[in-house]
Amino acid sequence: MRKCFQQSSFCIFLILLIYSPVLFTSCATSIRFPVERPAEIDSKGATSIAILPFSSGNINRFYYNYSSDSKVIANYIQEEFQKRILRSGYFTLVSAQGLSKQSPTTTPAYDLYIHGNIYNLSNEIEKILLKSEDNKKKQYLYKRKVTLSVKYEVVYSSTNEILYSTTQHIEEESSEYVTPREVPSFFSLISSDLSGRINTIAKKLMPYTTTRHLSLLKTKTKEPEIKEALATAHKLTKQGLYPLAQSAFMTLYEQQGIFEAGYNAALLLEATGQLQKAEELMSQIFVATNNKKVEKALKEIQKEIRYAQRLHYQKQARKAATEKTKTSEK
Repeated sequence: MRKCFQQSSFCIFLILLIYSPVLFTSCATSIRFPVERPAEIDSKGATSIAILPFSSGNINRFYYNYSSDSKVIANYIQEEFQKRILRSGYFTLVSAQGLSKQSPTTTPAYDLYIHGNIYNLSNEIEKILLKSEDNKKKQYLYKRKVTLSVKYEVVYSSTNEILYSTTQHIEEESSEYVTPREVPSFFSLISSDLSGRINTIAKKLMPYTTTRHLSLLKTKTKEPEIKEALATAHKLTKQGLYPLAQSAFMTLYEQQGIFEAGYNAALLLEATGQLQKAEELMSQIFVATNNKKVEKALKEIQKEIRYAQRLHYQKQARKAATEKTKTSEK
């Protein structure tokens, strides 16, 4: 019985091996293309930014090293924000040395500032009693627990309007160690998590580029000419010749009424940045078919249009702010 099972398993393996190229080539044609996204935080055309010192509050009187530990965290946050702003090159970073929040009557030295507060900080080493057969000799293990909360705010300087606010909570604990000396430092436990959160907030301030992945639809047909034309359109797509592929699919849609060809043509319009035409074509196909997949694709195109509109607004606001700065410097 076992021998028969092994033989049948080997036969299945051979079949998969022989036909795997066929299976691979039968996968749906996909397209990938870069898209620029707007900043999640509308910075009102700001071109300069400062990272102000983070303060600390809610001091635990029993936490003897609170001031020192919170200062380490505050300095790290400020430095990490500065690194990311400098690396991006999107904003002019204004030195925050000697600066604090400006009053509405003060002429701003920077368009935006980031500041915040560190609180609920706790850093303790827990002593864990081990159960042993020898009750006379007590054995312990040690681990560190760190918790803290950080409030971040992005503020528009000239009006002190808060453009973005978030409070992040971190809870970390180490593994267990035989001696207290082996327990890692409090900062080594939280630095990675803290860095990731800072990076996420910094990214929200700037437009970014990401990659869209879309899959084209296949069409089942027995007519040799249509089959060949579809194969050509898919081949052009795989070669990255999107305008030619779009034209080929569009011809099939207009002449043969193949909705999948129209769907593919709309996706290729999207890939080449022709969002309004893509929306118009996909809307036409949805009205004709009431297909759920078409409806989903249409909503995605409409979402891309909204992204593009926001990005255009942000770029125009930034351009206007830059020109205003140049004029005032003359």
